[in-house]
Amino acid sequence: MEAKTNETGFPSPAQGYEAKSFDFNRILIRNPAATYVMELVETTLMDKGLVPGSLLIVDRSVKPKTGSLVVLAYEGEFICRELVKSGKSIVFKDKIHGVIDPQEEPIEIFGVVTGVVNRL
Repeated sequence: MEAKTNETGFPSPAQGYEAKSFDFNRILIRNPAATYVMELVETTLMDKGLVPGSLLIVDRSVKPKTGSLVVLAYEGEFICRELVKSGKSIVFKDKIHGVIDPQEEPIEIFGVVTGVVNRL
């Protein structure tokens, strides 16, 4: 491949260092078919760096594990909580509302939070 030259006959010193496009989808989304972006409206996970207006990248194909932040379908709403183990069972908690036990209340895990975008 022949190097392009400018009017002086020499190649540009910046050749090969052209700016590449920045693609948030490539960086934040692992499985596009199973990924949703949700805006957080609650203040229950501020200790985790999540504030009202945070954009949650939620992947339904990721298996939740202890310590994961998950989006739950609970009482007709979507809420975000941390998944933790309590003895032999799994519960969901936050510092304001405490613990939600899925053995006592109907809960569906909608997906796992795999990324967060906070606006300034």
